[in-house]
Amino acid sequence: MQQPSASIEPPQFTNLADVAMNLARAYTSWHDTKSGEDIFSYFARVPRHTGDEHGLRATLIRERILPIFHYAPNQIEYESQERYDLTLWNQNSQDRRRLAIIETKSSSTRNLTVTQKERETPTEQLERYLTQAGLYMGVLTNGDEWHLFDFAVGNEPLASFSLIELARLLQDASTKEAVEQRLNSRPLLQQALAINFYYLDASRWEQTDIYRQNLANTIYHRIASLQKPDNVELLVQQIKQVLGSLRQTIRAQFSLLQQRYEDYQQQCTLTHSKDIRPFEETLKAAIENVVQFGTAFQLDDGGHLRTEISQLLAELAEDYFKSGDISAFEEAYLQRAEELLKPYQLSQASLLGMGKKIKHSIRSLPPTEGLSALKTLLQIHYTYLQSLADEYVLSKKTIEAYSAWQSRVRGVFGNPQDEFCLQTAYISFVRLFFVRVCEDHNLIPRRISDGPFARYEEYRIELLSGIKDTYLRLLEETYQRARVVYHNFFGRQELFDWFTLDEYTILALFDLLNRYDFQGLSADVLGRVYNEGYIETKERSEKGQFYTPPQVVDYMLDALGIPGRSEPDEMKERSFLEKTVGDLSCGSGTFLVAAASRKSAILQRLVKASEINQEYAIQVLTNTFLGFDLNPFACYLAEINLLIQCLPLLLDERGQLCYSVDRFHIYCTDALEPT
Repeated sequence: MQQPSASIEPPQFTNLADVAMNLARAYTSWHDTKSGEDIFSYFARVPRHTGDEHGLRATLIRERILPIFHYAPNQIEYESQERYDLTLWNQNSQDRRRLAIIETKSSSTRNLTVTQKERETPTEQLERYLTQAGLYMGVLTNGDEWHLFDFAVGNEPLASFSLIELARLLQDASTKEAVEQRLNSRPLLQQALAINFYYLDASRWEQTDIYRQNLANTIYHRIASLQKPDNVELLVQQIKQVLGSLRQTIRAQFSLLQQRYEDYQQQCTLTHSKDIRPFEETLKAAIENVVQFGTAFQLDDGGHLRTEISQLLAELAEDYFKSGDISAFEEAYLQRAEELLKPYQLSQASLLGMGKKIKHSIRSLPPTEGLSALKTLLQIHYTYLQSLADEYVLSKKTIEAYSAWQSRVRGVFGNPQDEFCLQTAYISFVRLFFVRVCEDHNLIPRRISDGPFARYEEYRIELLSGIKDTYLRLLEETYQRARVVYHNFFGRQELFDWFTLDEYTILALFDLLNRYDFQGLSADVLGRVYNEGYIETKERSEKGQFYTPPQVVDYMLDALGIPGRSEPDEMKERSFLEKTVGDLSCGSGTFLVAAASRKSAILQRLVKASEINQEYAIQVLTNTFLGFDLNPFACYLAEINLLIQCLPLLLDERGQLCYSVDRFHIYCTDALEPT
């Protein structure tokens, strides 16, 4: 049998414009079998049809829409015995498994994702079905609305769009160019369609099965050594290809979540789902009802007391929405309002038997008429906000992460949204890359080659048949093991956890990385992929960002007298170990990692000869490299690159992990600014 190559031919998937055109044509070709109405007339009827979900799922969804996503008839199960409306299966007859469930509703059921707490919502029903089946991917549709869910990530749709809107947009578009132009005019529709096709395309799932088979076959493991420059070049180019589609998907998903967050903010201004009056107005009216009455207000000619009580209630209402404790709201109001009322107490003189005049104060009580209505309003709005927060949890998490990221990068990037999405994509890859490197240095048990990712179904059954987030659990378990090596590596990634890698991309990257031997890696692979594939040439030149080729780096290190890997000179090497290498604009650490690679090789030889111990060697590698850069993400990559050079020194003679790395001296700052 011929040895497989490290080179992977990336699969070709249908162009989005072709998908959109074919989907619109298939959709508009449908006619109701009973009335003969076309798709536009059918959904324009007022009131809409009821009880038509069976016909829609059989003739519209199954026969028209799903074939556009490349599902063959034998991959679509209609009304399973578990009562799933439509179940999508993979094509592999040797490893048959469910992929997703589609739940169809009557065309008269609108706003499918709106929360209705009095009964099980369509979203909750779909989640229940998926949990029973041990799946995470599902679709809700009424023949017009199309909502894609990944319940391993959350209960919020990944992408939603209207099939009617798509059909109207492309109704008379006859060329691919016309379709592209019209899709560009509706970016949110375009992005929603792109995400749906990315996650649901049967061809992509078929390729996923191939990746899993490759991971289970040891013949594909460590085919090529990364100590050879040609293999490094091949790996870099292939990583860029795999990450290309991921980059676009993340940007599209961010835009959709950003739009949903704007919807969330708008809905938060309403009183509640059944009262669309602005909450500020209803709150103001409720507070005015409280301060209308009270003896003290009659003595308050200037209206200052009324204003103070109103401001107090508004302040306490704001505090209530943080705590949700209505008793604390009332208690604080009565206590603080009484303090405000003290200057307005009534006094009267009285005579006692001793002939002394005594002044009696008549205490004014805080106004409480209307307080119960105000409390009820606050509780209703609070419950409404909580339900919105649950409904938009992923949108909130995403935009909050983006805002926190913006505050950290301090305006370094001209297009911050694009950069945030690029870094999100790349950080997902870097994590997997680091896991593979740790595997080849025997720092963690094997997780990729013939590991649980290859035996996914077996692993899922071992966990529980109903677990829908198996891949997330596998990733988290893997990352937990890698944290032992360098806890700081995973400690900074909360800003990028709004996005979760999908099954296809995980296995595509693992299949690629599995083919290479990462022992002895000295090249800045991470920096090359990021600089060549993620930073546009125009932006790089404007910001003075340049990636130095490895040959130039080696030439400069040689010119500086830094000893190389060959022709060891003991005195020269010992002298080099004591010297600190600094880079005032280190970027991803290209110069530092090349110098660290040379120093690591020297240290490994000395440790093997028992001339120094491993603890000293690690101290040298972590304390004699100094880097500065304005880009925090570049600093992060520089740290990881330096960490990789330390990995061979973390195992004892028995092959057990005996050391971990604390941190490196890489700083996100302007080295030219005086401190």
